[in-house]
Amino acid sequence: MSTVFWNTIKYSPAVLGASLLVANSAYGAPSLEESSTEAQVGQQELTVAQATSESNSEILKQINIYNNEGTNVDSIDQVTSVSQLRDVSPGDWAYEALRSLVERYGCIAGYPNRTFRGNRATTRYEFAAGLNACLNQIERLIAASTADFITREDLETLQRLIQEFEAELATLGARVDNLEGRVAFLEDHQFSTTTKLKGEVIFTLAGAFGEEQAEAEERVLDADDVDNDDDDQDGIDENITFSDRVRLNFDTSFTGKDRLRTRLQAGNFTQLSSVTGTDSARLGHDAGGGNDVEITELNYRFPIGKKIKAYVGTIGLDLHDIFNPTNPILASSGSGGLSRFIRRNPLTHRGVTATSSG
Repeated sequence: MSTVFWNTIKYSPAVLGASLLVANSAYGAPSLEESSTEAQVGQQELTVAQATSESNSEILKQINIYNNEGTNVDSIDQVTSVSQLRDVSPGDWAYEALRSLVERYGCIAGYPNRTFRGNRATTRYEFAAGLNACLNQIERLIAASTADFITREDLETLQRLIQEFEAELATLGARVDNLEGRVAFLEDHQFSTTTKLKGEVIFTLAGAFGEEQAEAEERVLDADDVDNDDDDQDGIDENITFSDRVRLNFDTSFTGKDRLRTRLQAGNFTQLSSVTGTDSARLGHDAGGGNDVEITELNYRFPIGKKIKAYVGTIGLDLHDIFNPTNPILASSGSGGLSRFIRRNPLTHRGVTATSSG
């Protein structure tokens, strides 16, 4: 009896383990199918979760960038006064206060195109200039005893604005004083209130070279020169010359839209046409006369209506004085082409210097 009992106890764990193994194998198939389905659903949820996580991370990244703007070491932690700002924006109290004063008292007339541009940011100096204009306007109203409508609140606002922009107003006043001093100096030393003086001086080293002239001024034919081979044609005298030309232009205006030009000129050029036999070799700025001063241009220009200009001249009125050239080498003799042939090509240039009108 004892032997059977001990054998039963000895083999009971093996039997119990076998029974558990059979039970697990019996229920293994449906559990495997359910696990497969759950794995597929879990994979889809994981994909959606990853996409949502990436989108959220981008949003958080942008928010962090916006939050971190202006948090560096050199930035201002908290703005407590408009004087700490470099510019005055339309949202600042000072901007709105000045705009209210402008609208009530007409401190600023606006821009030339009749726009006020009151919704744009301004620099502190521009703002101070507007504030100064309002101060001057209110002072005039008080002095004229027409300031009954000026309220105490407006005066307090002005006082606060003056305190905030004290440095800019002082700088602006100093600049205005300097500008007034310069204007006074110009008024005391100006040439004329209606006439502008413009001077021009040109120095030139020039010379001509070649075997013979392009055209002989006088041809003397010998009796033996039957073939007319121009044996007697003059050669070119090769010399280097140093010459000058001085011009003084007096431009007078009586209405601001007209112009009376008077030109005094002196020069000592030897025209190269007398040396080379052709005007094409002349310089564009040559002027003879032994440096004698003479009037070389006298003309008057005035408008007729809005689109017509009339020219009347007695001396030196040329076509290029009426039509402005667009090519820089065809400009004035002082800044245009060096050669007269370039500036006045005989194929296209017509007209002579004379008394004329147009």
